[in-house]
Formats: sequence, structure tokens, C-alpha cells
Amino acid sequence: MNPDLEVVQIRQGESFKAWAHGYPFRTVRWHFHPEYELHLVVATTGRYFVGDFIGEFEPGNLVLTGPNLPHNWVSDVPPGETVPLRGRVVQFSE
Repeated sequence: MNPDLEVVQIRQGESFKAWAHGYPFRTVRWHFHPEYELHLVVATTGRYFVGDFIGEFEPGNLVLTGPNLPHNWVSDVPPGETVPLRGRVVQFSE
């Protein structure tokens, strides 16, 4: 499966984009972008996929993803259930 290109829009005059998301969420898919990404898991457990690495995550984990490196976090949440706040993300260029 090929990763999707995610377009990260950092506002002019700003050096990073910070945001939070729940689960499921539109960015929770196999994707990549030219920016670095710092991802803090605040709720749920599951598996994360970064390049060819597969690991397990839990609240409190902090992961730095490099530019153009495909990644995805998949939570252990039953189908139909939602989590209002799963992660906090900061994306930035070199």
C-alpha cells in the first residue's frame, strides 16, 4: 500500500503547526509529509508504524518522525467507538 501525501499548512510567519486530534480522525492513515512530526499520545494504546518499524504505544509516548517517512498510529478502539483526544502533534520544517 502506498502512503498518502499529507499537505501540512504552516501559516506564513510561523515556524510550526500544533494541533490535537481524536480517534478516528482524517489524518489517521498511512501517510507522509516533508515536515518533521512530534507526536504525543495522550489516550489509548495500539500500534504505530514508522517506515518499516512497528511498535506499540500507550499514553505518554512521544515519537519524532522524520521528513517524508511514512507513518500511522492505529489505536485499540472497538469499531464505532470514538476518542475525543488521542494525540497532540507539532509539525515543523528544518
